[in-house]
Amino acid sequence: MSQKPIKAKTEEELKQLSKEQLVEIITALPAIMQYSFLLAPLLSSLSAFRIYLIAAGSAVRRCERK
Repeated sequence: MSQKPIKAKTEEELKQLSKEQLVEIITALPAIMQYSFLLAPLLSSLSAFRIYLIAAGSAVRRCERK
């Protein structure tokens, strides 16, 4: 497998990829999908926690202004 990350942004660039690069991408997709599904609940929780922290910080600032 290649050491450099494969960067193809357009359909034309994808058509220029070698067979080995395409096999590398297709082989990596299941692992990427597995981790994205595993991380989704965690990222959702972190996002909710971040929103909570922003709201709490705003409330503290409002109290300090009064």
